[in-house]
Amino acid sequence: MQLNPASLFLLKKISAKKRADNRSSVTANHQGANPKPGPKSKSHTERFQNWLSPKPAAIQVYPGEQEIFRKGLVLVTDTRLAYIDPFDRMLKTYMFEHMISLHKQFYRTTAFNQILCKLLLILCILVFFVILTIDFFDSSSGGFFLAYIPLFASILLGLKVWNDMKPSYIVHWRMRDHTYGEIAQEPFLSERFKGDNKREIFMNELVSAMNQALSAKAWHRPQMLNATDSNGDQTTTDDSDRSHSNQSSTPRLKLVTDNYQ
Repeated sequence: MQLNPASLFLLKKISAKKRADNRSSVTANHQGANPKPGPKSKSHTERFQNWLSPKPAAIQVYPGEQEIFRKGLVLVTDTRLAYIDPFDRMLKTYMFEHMISLHKQFYRTTAFNQILCKLLLILCILVFFVILTIDFFDSSSGGFFLAYIPLFASILLGLKVWNDMKPSYIVHWRMRDHTYGEIAQEPFLSERFKGDNKREIFMNELVSAMNQALSAKAWHRPQMLNATDSNGDQTTTDDSDRSHSNQSSTPRLKLVTDNYQ
């Protein structure tokens, strides 16, 4: 049987099509056996850290609220203050409509006192190691142990002063039902040595946001009270009645929460 060029071209085309079909079927089977990986999962270290210190979910903002400040576990909107207290392990919410006062109490020592206290502590520790070295290598220093008494006393006194100079930042407020709430922050020892003031910045931003929300929600001007009759010809002879009518006719600021009582 003799094959012409047209037949050879047709056979090559059929064989190429079969090879392409076989290759596509093999690729599909391979993809079915090894599916594409999904989103990257957390590493073993991240899962272990989350297991050690699980973080609570972020506080949600509800429809109609405007977020003013959010950092960590604290959220301030134009309606409420919501935060998770790490000591009570409780979500606390305070409505600015029922908040009547806000107090800021910050304490921070001066830079000179902080540097002076650090230098004195370092000097006392160096003197302690010098005395200890001399006492250990010099056999003739029998009564040298008496130097330890004032040295230890000075170190304890320096630590007490260092503890009393610890910065503290407290924001506390008073509600309409005479309850109080507060948020307190104190820097760690490492933050004090490095001079890190991120907690002070956080508390300043929190107070600014609470003042903004409180100034917009707490007060409004009531309507004028009608102190006279419909004819407008009211006369009084008693001084107490006259003073009472004058006081009731003057405009005053009124709490929004008075409408709920």
